Amino acid sequence: MSEQVDVDGNVVQLFSIFHDSRRKNEHWDKNHGKRGADLAIQLRDYCSLNEEQLDLLITACTLHTSTINHENKTIQACFDSDRLDLGRVGKYPNPDLLCTQMAKDPQVIKWAYQRSLVHELPKDPFGLDSVAYKQC
Repeated sequence: MSEQVDVDGNVVQLFSIFHDSRRKNEHWDKNHGKRGADLAIQLRDYCSLNEEQLDLLITACTLHTSTINHENKTIQACFDSDRLDLGRVGKYPNPDLLCTQMAKDPQVIKWAYQRSLVHELPKDPFGLDSVAYKQC
């Protein structure tokens, strides 16, 4: 989703980390997005975002379960990235709930759904090597 024109990939990547980071369960968890946004604010010194980017991240995290669409392309990409990952909870993405043309493409939906069924963490997701991990 972050490869689209006018989409800030840094915001989308950080959204993927924070938006569900404070979930209490995989079912209905009101305000989990706001809690994730609050964590992003707490950790802002560790994220290389300017004020505008931070505002986009906070908005996307806070609204991702209560708002269908948004006028900002980066927030749309954040919403789509979450909705395309619903296979992890047994739901196939509904194209009517996606924001961008890219996300609505049946091939993208199929690919994303299949990807969401794989429950493995990426290796070295933050680009840190083992030496950096040892320093933490």
